[in-house]
Amino acid sequence: EAAFRQYFHRSGSRDPAENNSTVFVCHGNVIRYFVMRALQLPESAWLRTGVYNASITIVELHPNGKVSLRCMSDAGFMPSDCITSN
Repeated sequence: EAAFRQYFHRSGSRDPAENNSTVFVCHGNVIRYFVMRALQLPESAWLRTGVYNASITIVELHPNGKVSLRCMSDAGFMPSDCITSN
């Protein structure tokens, strides 16, 4: 929860030059928790989702408060025989 509060917040600026991106390399459970919290879904909902190993999840936080989930657990860049989930 502390990490979510530290990193997931509106920038307050509409100038794209002042916005930034943060890359997390972490366990899938952390990603699923962050996504549920960002989308204001019940925290227990993360139990009904899955995340591939080495996949990409993109969450956008807009200055107006809108949250966009661009992709979750995208593994399309990897050969199918390299995709694992545990």
